[in-house]
Amino acid sequence: MVFVMYSKNKCISLILWAILLYSNVSACDIPYEKPFTVYWNVPSYVCQRHGIYINASQFGIIQNTDDTFHGDKIDINYHPGRFPYLLGNFPVNGGIPQRGCMLDHATIFKNQVESMPKDFSGLAVLDFEYYLPSFYSAPRAYKKASREWITFLHPNWTTEDIEAEVVETFNNSTKKLMEVVLHLANKLRPNAKWGYYHYPYCKNREGKFNCTDNMLALNDEMVTWLYNESKALYPSIYVQKGKGFDDLGRRNMAMGRINEALRIRHQLQKNIPIYTYFRGLYKDTDEYLETLDILNTMGVSRLAGIDGTIIWGRSDDVSSPEKCAALKQNLETSLGPLVQDIITRNMSHLRRLFRTYKIQKKLEENNLPKTEKWISF
Repeated sequence: MVFVMYSKNKCISLILWAILLYSNVSACDIPYEKPFTVYWNVPSYVCQRHGIYINASQFGIIQNTDDTFHGDKIDINYHPGRFPYLLGNFPVNGGIPQRGCMLDHATIFKNQVESMPKDFSGLAVLDFEYYLPSFYSAPRAYKKASREWITFLHPNWTTEDIEAEVVETFNNSTKKLMEVVLHLANKLRPNAKWGYYHYPYCKNREGKFNCTDNMLALNDEMVTWLYNESKALYPSIYVQKGKGFDDLGRRNMAMGRINEALRIRHQLQKNIPIYTYFRGLYKDTDEYLETLDILNTMGVSRLAGIDGTIIWGRSDDVSSPEKCAALKQNLETSLGPLVQDIITRNMSHLRRLFRTYKIQKKLEENNLPKTEKWISF
């Protein structure tokens, strides 16, 4: 039996997930039969230039009015404030968190929020991914630049003193930059569901269920200041097709990240919503997800009893008439109908849907006719 620690004396286990996915327990016996909302966060409005109109709402997906990207139902800010970051070797806004200007950062973010409708009550996602509030998890370039900066400020310090100062200033500066954004966001648009994209991180690579010990510890530390101020959690469940991943590995990865969000919510002792970020294409290819992998990610999100999923896409996904046409076809023939099933089916029917597509996958892999009995549950 494999357990992921839920607190010092509570846990969510893989056994529980197995029950949710494959048992014959009726839906009324599971306390997760609640509304599941799916949002559209794809910049498909650009397809209108090519005469292609994307109507995700016909499948029960929440879509901004007129398919705007920054709209009335969901908004994502890719550049909140003025976070320092490195563009190659070029420092932007100071480059490292220790050199960020808090006043400029707060002022610019305040202006960004004030451009939103005053009564905005939708999902409000903050996207900053260059580094986490942990020096040890920072990319190598940020570690190098931070050490150079502290050495410049204190040329006579010992290596040990410099390293201690680097770690402390990096962590504290990042924390302050992230905190001020959430504070202003909640103050200026208090009804919006504010939260940082991808948080809580898990770092369960290569199809593993368990998050790394470092990420578990960091998430625990962030409960009191980041998650406690968040109005929603937005973990990412994007999956890859290659690099040794299989169906089970992709499902394990999604389950592990959802599990960590549930663990953090439990620590908060308040029922803030959790929305997984889902991408319709594999991260490492230009192929749309197969049906089983949609179930392994979005379907698992519903079975876990969280609040919903956000379908995300990047600008490159809609950068040509051909890509827009492919998006529309995938939505109308594959993703959309399946999302509608995930939203509307009760739990027992959803688990049956998992089994159906798992059987179909095995038949296809073994080149067997679909009328032949392959496996029973």
